[in-house]
Amino acid sequence: MFTIAEQDRILSCRGNLLVQPHTTIQQHPPLDILVVPGGQGTRRERQDRRLLDWIGKPDQRAQLTTSVCTGALLLAELGLLNQRRATTHWGSSEWMRSTYPAIEILAERRVVDEGHMITSAGVSAGIDLSLHVVSRLYGLEVARWTARCMEYDWRVTEEL
Repeated sequence: MFTIAEQDRILSCRGNLLVQPHTTIQQHPPLDILVVPGGQGTRRERQDRRLLDWIGKPDQRAQLTTSVCTGALLLAELGLLNQRRATTHWGSSEWMRSTYPAIEILAERRVVDEGHMITSAGVSAGIDLSLHVVSRLYGLEVARWTARCMEYDWRVTEEL
């Protein structure tokens, strides 16, 4: 697992969290799973053609492309969610529904699995997304054990 950024510099995030990326969009190794995070900057980043083009390239080769929270907006901007079901943070659901009518927004869902593309709602739903991916790749019992080790009260649903 590694963090990728446009530039090799420390990023200041919400709450003054500092993130040092491991690599850049020009230098990273091949990706098995792409996780597109959300946050306050995603509406602005919808205009960043360089970033969007980069997201589109790994998506073509990654086994899974996932998003947490408003990271779904970037996937939507690329058209990767068109004719699919998806979710995002509840505070952005109506805006996303009106901006991207080709996507069926399921605001009440924490995780929506559309095969290659998996979206999750707000930040804590990213844990559910992670456990769902573990379940897909390694089986439900491994995912349940992972949740137990984390002391996370994971509620497995069949309605993904």
